Amino acid sequence: MVIKILAFGMLNGILPEEITFQNEGVDLELFRAYLIENYPSITQYSYSIAVNHAIVNQNTELKNGDVIALMPPFSGG
Repeated sequence: MVIKILAFGMLNGILPEEITFQNEGVDLELFRAYLIENYPSITQYSYSIAVNHAIVNQNTELKNGDVIALMPPFSGG
């Protein structure tokens, strides 16, 4: 299963463009745990997560080809 990643701001230089999981049944909690284990510097940053262009605030089942966006806080001006 391949998950595409869009990382913005400082997160852009930390994360790869996609991650491949060997099994199905990956959810957002498992994805976050994977990021922390493999990219521990990510814990320094605050960010929101969007799955397929929709910001999510709860655990969500991920599917092959999903696009995950990690977005740092932003403000308008």
